[in-house]
Amino acid sequence: MNVGMGAVAIAAMFLFVAPAQAASDGKRIQPDFPEGSQTQSCVGLNSKPTAGTMLNLNDCRLPRDNFFAVAHDGTITIAAHPELCIATAGPVTKDGVGLELVRCAANTPKWIWAGKAGRSGTIRSEPGVCWAYMPMTENEHAFPFVLSAMRCSTGGMLFSVH
Repeated sequence: MNVGMGAVAIAAMFLFVAPAQAASDGKRIQPDFPEGSQTQSCVGLNSKPTAGTMLNLNDCRLPRDNFFAVAHDGTITIAAHPELCIATAGPVTKDGVGLELVRCAANTPKWIWAGKAGRSGTIRSEPGVCWAYMPMTENEHAFPFVLSAMRCSTGGMLFSVH
């Protein structure tokens, strides 16, 4: 009986480690906080990447947060999960709405990072919606922070890709 339990434990460890190794092939996305802020965070997930999982800002759990792919034109996708896309979790309001992973479909928004190597940029979709986060100061809140989407005219923030 103990041999069986040991095999299960080893298999469980392997299954847990494998996604982290795959994630290291991707890129991480980080918000550009005001100059002088010591806050370092990454766009991440608090659970496995599946449809319905919300994106948030966390304390850069590497290599786990290296799961984005960014094409030459700036299009953002999920590196190890091409079947998953990023969408708003409801209608975009003036206060913003959360971002979540969804199964890709013809009407799923295409998110474009407007930055270049060494330069930050907004992340936006065609209908003028940008990724945003609530401005904060160091130690003001505990991770995870809320990541949302709002009209670019009212809240587009800058992000860098590494």
